[in-house]
Amino acid sequence: MGCDNDKQSGNPDVEKLVIYAFPTLQDIPVVSTTGFDPDLIAVLLPVTHILFQLTALETVNSIIFFESGDLTNGIEIRREDIQDLIQLQLKQKPSTKQLP
Repeated sequence: MGCDNDKQSGNPDVEKLVIYAFPTLQDIPVVSTTGFDPDLIAVLLPVTHILFQLTALETVNSIIFFESGDLTNGIEIRREDIQDLIQLQLKQKPSTKQLP
Protein backbone atom coordinates (compact mmCIF):
# COMPACT_ATOMS: atom_id res chain seq x y z
CA MET A 1 0.00 0.00 0.00
CA GLY A 2 1.23 3.48 -0.63
CA CYS A 3 0.37 7.04 -1.48
CA ASP A 4 0.36 8.05 -5.09
CA ASN A 5 -0.42 11.17 -7.04
CA ASP A 6 -3.56 11.11 -9.16
CA LYS A 7 -1.87 11.38 -12.56
CA GLN A 8 -4.43 9.35 -14.51
CA SER A 9 -7.30 11.76 -13.94
CA GLY A 10 -5.10 14.73 -14.76
CA ASN A 11 -4.84 15.91 -11.17
CA PRO A 12 -1.24 15.25 -10.02
CA ASP A 13 -1.59 17.43 -6.91
CA VAL A 14 -4.18 15.12 -5.31
CA GLU A 15 -2.80 12.29 -3.21
CA LYS A 16 -4.67 9.02 -2.93
CA LEU A 17 -4.17 5.78 -1.05
CA VAL A 18 -3.58 2.81 -3.32
CA ILE A 19 -2.79 -0.88 -2.96
CA TYR A 20 -0.08 -2.19 -5.26
CA ALA A 21 -0.75 -5.74 -6.47
CA PHE A 22 2.13 -7.75 -7.91
CA PRO A 23 1.86 -11.18 -9.55
CA THR A 24 4.60 -12.74 -7.39
CA LEU A 25 6.60 -11.80 -4.33
CA GLN A 26 9.70 -11.68 -6.54
CA ASP A 27 8.12 -8.88 -8.62
CA ILE A 28 7.91 -6.50 -5.68
CA PRO A 29 10.56 -3.78 -5.98
CA VAL A 30 13.15 -3.91 -3.21
CA VAL A 31 13.86 -0.18 -3.35
CA SER A 32 11.19 2.20 -4.51
CA THR A 33 10.64 5.92 -4.65
CA THR A 34 6.89 5.73 -5.22
CA GLY A 35 5.81 5.97 -1.59
CA PHE A 36 6.02 2.35 -0.48
CA ASP A 37 6.16 2.07 3.30
CA PRO A 38 9.26 0.00 4.17
CA ASP A 39 7.51 -1.38 7.27
CA LEU A 40 4.77 -3.10 5.26
CA ILE A 41 4.93 -6.79 4.45
CA ALA A 42 3.71 -8.52 1.32
CA VAL A 43 1.05 -11.22 1.47
CA LEU A 44 -0.23 -13.59 -1.18
CA LEU A 45 -3.94 -13.08 -1.93
CA PRO A 46 -6.10 -14.16 -4.86
CA VAL A 47 -7.22 -11.29 -7.13
CA THR A 48 -10.87 -11.93 -6.27
CA HIS A 49 -10.14 -11.40 -2.57
CA ILE A 50 -8.29 -8.18 -3.29
CA LEU A 51 -11.16 -6.81 -5.39
CA PHE A 52 -13.73 -7.82 -2.75
CA GLN A 53 -11.70 -6.13 0.00
CA LEU A 54 -11.44 -2.97 -2.09
CA THR A 55 -15.18 -2.41 -1.76
CA ALA A 56 -14.91 -2.51 2.04
CA LEU A 57 -11.79 -0.38 2.47
CA GLU A 58 -13.26 3.11 2.41
CA THR A 59 -9.86 4.79 2.81
CA VAL A 60 -8.33 3.05 -0.21
CA ASN A 61 -8.95 4.79 -3.53
CA SER A 62 -7.74 2.10 -5.90
CA ILE A 63 -5.62 -0.95 -6.59
CA ILE A 64 -2.87 -0.93 -9.18
CA PHE A 65 -2.19 -4.36 -10.69
CA PHE A 66 1.18 -5.04 -12.31
CA GLU A 67 2.10 -7.76 -14.79
CA SER A 68 5.17 -9.90 -14.18
CA GLY A 69 8.23 -8.27 -15.71
CA ASP A 70 6.49 -4.91 -16.37
CA LEU A 71 6.44 -2.81 -13.23
CA THR A 72 6.07 0.51 -15.02
CA ASN A 73 2.60 0.06 -16.58
CA GLY A 74 0.07 -0.90 -13.97
CA ILE A 75 -3.69 -1.22 -14.46
CA GLU A 76 -5.62 0.87 -11.97
CA ILE A 77 -8.97 -0.32 -10.64
CA ARG A 78 -10.79 2.41 -8.73
CA ARG A 79 -12.93 1.49 -5.72
CA GLU A 80 -15.77 3.68 -7.06
CA ASP A 81 -15.78 1.73 -10.35
CA ILE A 82 -16.02 -1.63 -8.57
CA GLN A 83 -18.84 -0.34 -6.36
CA ASP A 84 -20.70 1.03 -9.39
CA LEU A 85 -20.39 -2.30 -11.21
CA ILE A 86 -21.71 -4.18 -8.18
CA GLN A 87 -24.68 -1.79 -7.89
CA LEU A 88 -25.41 -2.18 -11.60
CA GLN A 89 -25.34 -5.95 -11.29
CA LEU A 90 -27.67 -5.87 -8.28
CA LYS A 91 -30.17 -3.61 -10.09
CA GLN A 92 -30.50 -5.91 -13.08
CA LYS A 93 -33.79 -7.68 -13.42
CA PRO A 94 -33.69 -10.89 -11.39
CA SER A 95 -34.33 -14.20 -13.07
CA THR A 96 -37.99 -15.31 -13.02
CA LYS A 97 -37.08 -18.99 -12.93
CA GLN A 98 -38.54 -20.84 -10.00
CA LEU A 99 -36.32 -23.08 -7.94
CA PRO A 100 -37.51 -26.71 -7.70
